[in-house]
Amino acid sequence: MVKIIKRQPALVCGVAIGILALIPYVAKADIFWALLGGAMAAKLLIDSSATPITLSKGAKAGLFAGLIGGLIYIIVATPLMANSILRYLVDSTPSLQAKTAIESVYQKPLIKYLISFLFSFAIMLLLMGLATIGSVLGTAIFERRPKQADAEISLEAEV
Repeated sequence: MVKIIKRQPALVCGVAIGILALIPYVAKADIFWALLGGAMAAKLLIDSSATPITLSKGAKAGLFAGLIGGLIYIIVATPLMANSILRYLVDSTPSLQAKTAIESVYQKPLIKYLISFLFSFAIMLLLMGLATIGSVLGTAIFERRPKQADAEISLEAEV
């Protein structure tokens, strides 16, 4: 039960990152959404924890949120991108030989989906990295409670 509560902020923020990365005009700000999602995962983790959260715990929450968001992105975007990537390459290539080569690849579904998966996987890695950075920043900003060692030192100094 405790593990679910610790992972809940990352799950919630990961779903938000994944959904926002898929919405057509909103997805232009993937970098912002991933950073914000990581920071919000750290904030929710801090609010749900009785003890102070370290930067490493905050980073894990952001990494997990980015992973969840990235997996959602891969599952939904890979089939959607399969046709659009190669069609864009065919339309934007001026050379007739290059167009015929791309169209021959376009006829093979396995290669088409593999290329789409690789693009989606790269975006997933980007989302994971940015969410981790956002959660480290969020932990540094939102965690204001003294660490256990700092609290013990201040209590000894008062006595």
